[in-house]
Amino acid sequence: MSFLVKRGLPRLPKVRPIASTIDGKAAMQTEEIMLEAEIEFWRHMIESRRGTVSEQATERMLYACQLAERKLLMMEKPSSPQQAQ
Repeated sequence: MSFLVKRGLPRLPKVRPIASTIDGKAAMQTEEIMLEAEIEFWRHMIESRRGTVSEQATERMLYACQLAERKLLMMEKPSSPQQAQ
């Protein structure tokens, strides 16, 4: 530990955001896939842990799942009439 303090930690490389390296449509698809995976994760956690964790923990998992579902619905809903065509 003292060796790291004396030498200092190496600088991390700068990373560009996904949106600047992938076109907008691909970035949206990637985000949708990530949200779908998150929803599936929370559903599995809720199903497999119900009764083994506190009611408060279950409620928090339900809230997290609902939040991801709302985000996904907002992404799927077109924001303007032109995009709906």
